[in-house]
Amino acid sequence: MEHATKVFIKKDASFSKGKVSDTARLMGIDTKDFGETAWIRSKLLDRHINEYLNLIARNPSAVLISRSMAEEYGLKPGDAITVGWPGVEGAGFTVYGVIDYWPSWNPNPGAGDVVTVKTKQGSTTKVKKPMLVVGHLSYIQNNLALEPYEVWLKLKPEAGSPEVYKAIADHGYEIEFLRDAKQEQIKSIKEPFQLAINGVMTLGFLISVFICFFGFLLYWVLSLFARTLQFGILRAMGISFFQLIVMLAGEQILISGAAIVIGIATGSITSLLFVPLFEMSFDPSTQVPPFKVTFDPRDQIRLYWIVTVMIAVGLAILGSIVSRIRIHQAVKLGEDG
Repeated sequence: MEHATKVFIKKDASFSKGKVSDTARLMGIDTKDFGETAWIRSKLLDRHINEYLNLIARNPSAVLISRSMAEEYGLKPGDAITVGWPGVEGAGFTVYGVIDYWPSWNPNPGAGDVVTVKTKQGSTTKVKKPMLVVGHLSYIQNNLALEPYEVWLKLKPEAGSPEVYKAIADHGYEIEFLRDAKQEQIKSIKEPFQLAINGVMTLGFLISVFICFFGFLLYWVLSLFARTLQFGILRAMGISFFQLIVMLAGEQILISGAAIVIGIATGSITSLLFVPLFEMSFDPSTQVPPFKVTFDPRDQIRLYWIVTVMIAVGLAILGSIVSRIRIHQAVKLGEDG
């Protein structure tokens, strides 16, 4: 493995500020080890995650709170809060920053996250958003309580999960709970619904490729036979067969190239506009981090190779047809009717 970090998570922790109090998830971390082990997608936070870790590293009682917590109770950097959990007396913390996302934390409310609020008009039901407090593990252990914590591992790219399991067992540790990100990723990729979506999109792509190929080929062949007389005149003027082939290839590459560039631009814009609609097919509470359209450079390279092979095959067929046409007979000068 590359790095490891201790992470303490208390799901039923409580916080209070003045007369208000509520429940939140408490996460205790070591800022240095956490920054080397954990990962979060860029642009989800206002700044890089390491900047938030450096922000609270200077003060043991500093914490980061979720945006939902800040908006619900009007908390802001500099405010003092008390955090604890049932059976443990609370300790004082100082808010240093507000975050929207955090590794392993889901900010979206689930199906059962509703609360009943009493008002003057009666009682109303509203959705309760999850709340999070991120602080120093050492401060939590020294001022609250010492309880079991998790160990997060960042593996090397070539490392496999079975080797890690075996190494842990060889060192005499018993695993009470295990969550493997690689296995979850594989499970997500092989999910039937996901495979169905990918299969439909792949089939549509292949059909589009074949339609485009035969469309270009049909255009090239019809254009060739319609201009046979013109080619014959050019040959009679002294243009060699090789020069004629190069001229045809350049002409078709320019025409087809413009169509390909327009198609790539249109496809990219369409993907950005309409592919995110697939998000509606999934449970919103599971869409963390948010749905994002990405363009894998490897897929784009494969696409360019397919287009290149398609044009090369089309030009080869076009050259074969041209070689069989007796262009020199297209112009019969001085022939009697």
